[in-house]
Amino acid sequence: MKRINTHGERFQKQLTRLNVDGYWLTHVPDLFYLSGYGAEGCWGLMGKRQAAMLVPMLAVDQAAAIAKGFEIIPLKKLSEIYALVVDYAVKAGWKTIGYDPYHTFEAYILGLRKVSGNKLKWVAAPGAITPLRVKKDLKELKALRAAGHVVALGFNHIRRIARPGLRECDLAAEFESYIRKHGAAKASFDSIVAAGENAAYPHYITGNRVLRKNDMVLCDIGALVDGYCSDLTRTFFLGTITSLGRKVYDTVSRAQKLAIQAVKSGVKAAQIDRIARDEIERAGYGRRFIHSTGHGVGVEIHEAPWVSAASRDTLEAGMIITVEPGIYLPGWGGVRIEDTLLVTRKGYEILTK
Repeated sequence: MKRINTHGERFQKQLTRLNVDGYWLTHVPDLFYLSGYGAEGCWGLMGKRQAAMLVPMLAVDQAAAIAKGFEIIPLKKLSEIYALVVDYAVKAGWKTIGYDPYHTFEAYILGLRKVSGNKLKWVAAPGAITPLRVKKDLKELKALRAAGHVVALGFNHIRRIARPGLRECDLAAEFESYIRKHGAAKASFDSIVAAGENAAYPHYITGNRVLRKNDMVLCDIGALVDGYCSDLTRTFFLGTITSLGRKVYDTVSRAQKLAIQAVKSGVKAAQIDRIARDEIERAGYGRRFIHSTGHGVGVEIHEAPWVSAASRDTLEAGMIITVEPGIYLPGWGGVRIEDTLLVTRKGYEILTK
């Protein structure tokens, strides 16, 4: 059996620090990060010297081909999981097993405790993989740069074809088709195309609204390349920009540029949020900036570090963040501008260009 990947090896070395013999992985993005494979219905088990994955029958062959170093255990039905997990752990000689309570149903833990009895001790170890995922290595950065590049290409494409008469969903479909043809596996989340008054909803669900002359169009889109995400938002106008539209757009643009200019290793993430928020408050729209300034990006579209007023994170070289201030005026519309950035020692690299 081949060795597991570098991420998996790094996590195995963390088990001693966690004071557990093994770890039960229930969060698919964590499983993907540690093995190279992750799909709904899969579960991971990692010890200091062994690794296994419980996989539904339909995915066994693919998991075996990708998750090098993992013993693949076929999972014929969900009711088997407790016995399979306990049997594997006992044979491995484990006594204490960690799990992430944020991503594990309490019913599963109750079931495992019932089946294992006094043989195993189950210990909550929340966010155990997060410290490994937060800073990206060279292989990850290659995928993230590719994802950032293709999403920018995809936006440029739909911006060129956007015109009155098309529907929001038409632009979303065009974007998703284009990025697949240019290297992405798929969109990294449900594409948002919000026209006119719909742009006032930050996480609008794209619909059939027809684009009209002079509409603002907010596009929040992403691409997935080799398992890694990108996140980009642009707002444009189909024709004449009103004085209000110009004021709101310019305010958001200034806020984003000022916040991005402050990004570098050693800066508090909350400070980036404060810079963007201060600029929007100075323009009189503070109450209409109703979300955080950004978030981390990686195998998940939203992950650590967090760029918000409440964040305790400090930026470090190798982290990926978004900077995405916005202003939303109910009944009128909204503007958000977002880029995905790599934090460097002395500054930043914009990936979505």
